[in-house]
Amino acid sequence: MQSVCKSYEFFCKVMVMAPAAKILVVDDDPAVRNLIQRFLMKQSYQVEAAEDGKTALALFEQFNPDLVILDVNLPDVIGFNLCQEMQSRNGVFVLMLTSRADEADKIRGFSKVLTTILPSLSVWES
Repeated sequence: MQSVCKSYEFFCKVMVMAPAAKILVVDDDPAVRNLIQRFLMKQSYQVEAAEDGKTALALFEQFNPDLVILDVNLPDVIGFNLCQEMQSRNGVFVLMLTSRADEADKIRGFSKVLTTILPSLSVWES
């Protein structure tokens, strides 16, 4: 639970970014993707959203986001690999969303230059 609280605290700090900040949301679950997108747009952030890795990478190139909120479990690519690809292009800041609770996944994520991993919304509800 302490790890979840620290992740949430970190997420809140990220949300203090300048309103002109550009954020790319990547999640294959339309409910999660739309919820995050609507919340960020209400905070006056520029937001683009993608449901898969291929679309995300195309938007990433066009949109040049300041932050990427990225699901680990995507239908066409592993989120860790997509994160690494995006990081190699311009060092963008990435927040990973995941329903995985396995420590090995957290270690794998941090070894791929992540700053933090947040539990998916479904984990917050349980």
